Amino acid sequence: VALADAVLDSTQESAVKAHRDGGEAVKLHAAKTPDAEMALIAKLVQSFHTDGAPFDHIAILFRTNAPARSLEEYLQKESIPVSR
Repeated sequence: VALADAVLDSTQESAVKAHRDGGEAVKLHAAKTPDAEMALIAKLVQSFHTDGAPFDHIAILFRTNAPARSLEEYLQKESIPVSR
């Protein structure tokens, strides 16, 4: 929640509310190329799913819509279901 609040406009009241205490800290991942970034995202999604998260409980958030189509195609190629 703290990270989301930091991203939101500080002049507006945050609509982000924590529903549980604690949780893991946010992790930052870096990739050198767009293809490497898509591979990393696919690997993370598959890892979450293998650990028990249903695919429909996993979300990928974008700041802009530009990379969405390429990532969607990449995930589908990796047999990871995608919905909008």
